[in-house]
Amino acid sequence: MNNDNEFDKCVEYIKNSKKMNIDNDTKLYFYAHYKQSLHGDCNIKRPVGLFNLSEKLKYDAWNNLKGLSKTQAKKNYIDKFNEVVKN
Repeated sequence: MNNDNEFDKCVEYIKNSKKMNIDNDTKLYFYAHYKQSLHGDCNIKRPVGLFNLSEKLKYDAWNNLKGLSKTQAKKNYIDKFNEVVKN
């Protein structure tokens, strides 16, 4: 199976699975690697304001992957998915 197909299956599983109980750090990991794999380096401004904590965390997680290739981001996503699902 190629990485694109496997990646898409992992993304769909996470989006549609109600039974996955994952912590916020893992959710941010998936979010950031998903965004990096689709869009490359973060291309938006960091959110401002006191009530945007969630958006700031998501921005920071994605921005921290600057320079990571889309292919490697997909591989990291798949590897983390396999680690989380097997446990």
